[in-house]
Amino acid sequence: MKSLLKILIFPGLLLFFMSCEDKNNSLPLVEISFPPQEYQISIPDTINIRGKVTDENGVNFLKIQLVNEHLQNPVLLFSTEIDNQTEYIFDINSVVYDNDIPTGNYYIKATAYNTENVSSDFVKVYVNEAPLELEKIVVSTLEASGLLSVKTLDKNYNTEHIMDYEGDFVGSAIYSPGRQFFIALNDPSYTYSLDLSTGLTNWSEQAHQPYPLFTDLLLHENIIYLSTENGEIYGMDVNQNPKFNILTNPDTVPEKIFVFNNFLISDSRKRLGSSHHIMVYYRETGVFIHRKLIQDSVLGFYALYEEQLLCFSGSTHGGTFRYTPSSNIISEQNQFDFRINYIARIDETHFLLATDKKVYLYEPEGHLIYPVISQSGIKQITFEPLQQRIILATDDRIQVLGYPSFEVVVDLEWNSKVKKIDFLYNKNPDF
Repeated sequence: MKSLLKILIFPGLLLFFMSCEDKNNSLPLVEISFPPQEYQISIPDTINIRGKVTDENGVNFLKIQLVNEHLQNPVLLFSTEIDNQTEYIFDINSVVYDNDIPTGNYYIKATAYNTENVSSDFVKVYVNEAPLELEKIVVSTLEASGLLSVKTLDKNYNTEHIMDYEGDFVGSAIYSPGRQFFIALNDPSYTYSLDLSTGLTNWSEQAHQPYPLFTDLLLHENIIYLSTENGEIYGMDVNQNPKFNILTNPDTVPEKIFVFNNFLISDSRKRLGSSHHIMVYYRETGVFIHRKLIQDSVLGFYALYEEQLLCFSGSTHGGTFRYTPSSNIISEQNQFDFRINYIARIDETHFLLATDKKVYLYEPEGHLIYPVISQSGIKQITFEPLQQRIILATDDRIQVLGYPSFEVVVDLEWNSKVKKIDFLYNKNPDF
């Protein structure tokens, strides 16, 4: 009888402890009822999120986040403590304040916690990033004093002086998310990082011996590439951490650099003589792939198709040719009856080409070219895509023209030589 009692008691105790264990280890059930799958969100936006959490033993905490496709880089949308409730219904409106979230696929992730466990529900959404706004035009200007002056124009074209440098201008670029302006100069040969918010220099980089001269500066995907008279091309991130370093053929000097797909490309001249080559390297490793002899220097490389570049040359009679880096093939060579000094890209199929007194509209397909502006003493031209504005600098003026009307919108007196025009953008919508 005692043995039978023990047999009956043991399963009972086992069931009791199992029920206690189940009770302490229950999983919260999370259900997002809105938004639906594939919902589109535009930043800045207020997101309505609805749903409920249930747990027969009570929920202690709820957190709702926006995460990327790898469930990383969370943006907190909502969180609250729940006093051990068995059911909690949520209906919240959350503003996404992070303006730098790029366009792409994301998930709204709702996570509930009890004393022992955690569980989540996911809704896939598509996020459209905050629209860019043009904040300032940054003008690098050679003054009569010989100093290189950095000035800005605001939305109303008011001028502000930022910084002066000694040296001959080589190149410049702007990293808008960090509000950093990079400028490379020679004699003395330094590249500076300038904080456009404070007007203070963050860091500087000196050209290397024995030929301490920079030849070009390029900013691509947060990496600054510098080429030098030594034959070097090297790169660093926006905080000056080394990222890329190669030494080209010591008999050549890279003069114009460009990043295209997985390649780093340079137009390099022979150190002895005047011939030029296009040199192609793997972007990640710097390993040399091949070279192509060309007739003249390259003024600019532009991505034309997925695998092809449009190259502008700067001989006595300027011209274009197409180059495919993967196969090292040049095709469709064309010439103009004038020399090109400056190039500005408008879109995939239109370019502005400037001489010292005329601007032409050029369409690569069909090699079509039309004179659109007559202006003496042209010193620089660029195109601002958001406002569809042409910025044209002459000997003594900066003109802002509309596109495609080519009519003057703003005419500013500017009695110094413009070397480069850059644009600072922001994502600071008014909530």
